[in-house]
Amino acid sequence: MEDRWRDEQLGNWVSDFLIDDAGQNVSADLAPYAGEILKRFMQSACDHRGSSPDQIEEADARHGFLEGLAHVDLPTAVKDEIPALLRLFLEDLGQRGRLAQAQTVSAMIHALTPQYRDLNSDKTP
Repeated sequence: MEDRWRDEQLGNWVSDFLIDDAGQNVSADLAPYAGEILKRFMQSACDHRGSSPDQIEEADARHGFLEGLAHVDLPTAVKDEIPALLRLFLEDLGQRGRLAQAQTVSAMIHALTPQYRDLNSDKTP
């Protein structure tokens, strides 16, 4: 998939989420960073296997979450909200029919949250 087209698609998906009802659940602290966090997650997930955004699977999302978002330079309070943001976003993609495995991937993000927090606190999992 051409990167320019993929980036445009991801930008549209993120914008749709943030301006719609689901995006209203994003905290004021997280809001300034939310768009970039979601794009970075999705880009990293797509890059894992070279897939398109609508073909992301658990392994891709795991990579996007633990590799793409680990050690990002953000305030700790914002980092702590990233797993919930991703789950809201993934569930929104599922409701819009954009990602068939959205519920499964969201559940996996929930299961990986302790590992993500360990990575961000520089603990060895």
